[in-house]
Amino acid sequence: MSFQCYAYRDTDWHAICADLDIAADGKSLEEVVETLEICIGMYLDTVAELPPAERRHFLTRRAPWRVRASLAVSAWLHRVKGAGERRMRSFSLESHLVAPS
Repeated sequence: MSFQCYAYRDTDWHAICADLDIAADGKSLEEVVETLEICIGMYLDTVAELPPAERRHFLTRRAPWRVRASLAVSAWLHRVKGAGERRMRSFSLESHLVAPS
């Protein structure tokens, strides 16, 4: 599985996995991405322990559409302006977990 994520900076860095509605904070881009990866891993490990019938709900728990749209538009605008790498970026994180059938 692949998850769409965004990271942005104000005074600190913040990251959100839009596909699972999980967020993390950090002092640097590297720190916030690593923290988000750990949070996603812990979440997926917990979901994997659930009965199969319950997993789908937790694996399709996306951030609200307004949040996803705002992040996508902001990342696109930063990329167009050429400022994306300094203050915002979008990225994908991969997981070994197989999607439910």
